[in-house]
Amino acid sequence: MKEFPATQPAPTQANPTEIRAIQERLQAIRAGQTAVRSASPPHMVEMFPARSVAAIAAESMDAAPVSARQASAGRAGAGRVGAFAMPERDRPTDADVAAATRAAAAEARQAAELRQAAESLRAMSASRTSTFSTRPAPVLANPAADSPRLERSPVPHPEVAPPRAAFPATEVMRLLEVKADEINQLSAAQEAAMLELKAIAQKLERDWKTLDAQHTAFPDATSELPSLCAYLETEVPLVQRDENGAFVVTKRPVDLFQAEREAEFMAHSLRHRVEGRAGETISRGRRSPTANTFTANAFMTNAPELMQRAMQGLLGLVRQALIPSDRSRLARSAQRRSTTMSAEQSPLSSPLSMQTSAALLIGSAIARIGADLVLAANPGFWLPVALLIVAPAALAIYRTTVAPHTSVTWGYRIFLILLGLLIGGRVI
Repeated sequence: MKEFPATQPAPTQANPTEIRAIQERLQAIRAGQTAVRSASPPHMVEMFPARSVAAIAAESMDAAPVSARQASAGRAGAGRVGAFAMPERDRPTDADVAAATRAAAAEARQAAELRQAAESLRAMSASRTSTFSTRPAPVLANPAADSPRLERSPVPHPEVAPPRAAFPATEVMRLLEVKADEINQLSAAQEAAMLELKAIAQKLERDWKTLDAQHTAFPDATSELPSLCAYLETEVPLVQRDENGAFVVTKRPVDLFQAEREAEFMAHSLRHRVEGRAGETISRGRRSPTANTFTANAFMTNAPELMQRAMQGLLGLVRQALIPSDRSRLARSAQRRSTTMSAEQSPLSSPLSMQTSAALLIGSAIARIGADLVLAANPGFWLPVALLIVAPAALAIYRTTVAPHTSVTWGYRIFLILLGLLIGGRVI
C-alpha cells in the first residue's frame, strides 16, 4: 500500500463573524472614534496562534496508521472546503491585518502604562496609611479597552506634614534663666564701670586742685576748675520675673552718689555721739536737769563692749582687794609655825593704802555708771546689773559666816566698794 507523505498543517482561517468584527474595528480606528465597550469583553482573534487545532490534528494523525491518516485527511480537506467557502471580497487584506496588529500593540502598551500607574498609586497610598486613611485607587476592569487619548488625573493625596518635635519646656526655661542672669551680670558690671569712671574723675579733680594746676591745664579759665564729668540720671537693664513667673525686661536706676551719702550719714551720727558725750554735766549728789544723755540708738553698738570692760575691771579690783595671794598665804603659815605667842597678822588686817582705797572707790563708781548706761540703752541687761550691785553684800555675808578670819581692813574695803556704787548711781 502506497504511503503518502505527511502534509503540513494549514493555518486556521477566521470565520465570517470574526472577520466582520475586525473590519468594524478597523473602520472605527480610521474614523478616529473609540469602540464602545460591550458588556462582555469581545473575543480577540488570534492571528498567529502558537499551536493551532490543525497542528494538534496532525500530531494525532502521525500516531494513527497510514490508512487512517489518509481517510481523516480526506475528510478534513472536504470539511474545510465546505465550511470556509466564502466569497473573495469578504476576506481581510494584508493592510487590514497590519492595522489591526498595530492597534492591538498600542492598546497593549496603554494597558501596561495604566497598570504601572495603578501599581504606583497603590504603593503611595499603602506607604501613607500610617498617618492618613485614604481610599484605595479604583482598579480598572479592562484597561486595554480604554481609549489611548483618555488621560486620567492623578488621585489627590494630602501632603504629609513632618512630625513636630516634642517641645522642650524645661530646657527652654533653663536657657531663659541663664540669659536673664547674664543680662543682670552685665548690668552690674556696667554700674561698676560707671562708679570707677566717677572715682577716677573725682580723683583727678582733687589732684588738680591740690597741685594748683588750674592755670596750666586751663589757661583761659577765670573761674574755678570745671568738673570733668556731668552725672545725670542713669539706668541699666534689669530682667526679673513677675508673680506669674513670666520674665519681664525692665530697667533700674543707678545711684552714683550712694557711697557719698552713706559716708555723710556715718559722719553725722559720729558727730552727734561726740556732741552728746561732751554736753554731759556731772553734779555731786544729784543729776543736772540740762544734762545731755546718750540716745538708745547711739549707745546700742558700744553697750556690750562697755559692760564687759566694766565687769572685768571691777572683778579684778575685788579679787586683788579681798582674795589673798599665794605669797601672803605662805608667809602667814610660816609665821604661825615660828611664832605661836605673837599675834596672828592677816593680809586683810594690814592697814589700807591711799592707792588701794582710791582704786576701790573709783572702780565701783565706774562700774555703777557703766551699769546705768547699759540699762538706759538696753533694759534687758537688768539681771547682770543687779548681780553686780548685790555682789559686795553677798561677799560680806560669805566672809563673816564661812570664813571666820575677818578684820577691820576687810570691812573698810567692803565699805569703800558700796560707797563707790552709791556715788556712781547718783552721778548719772
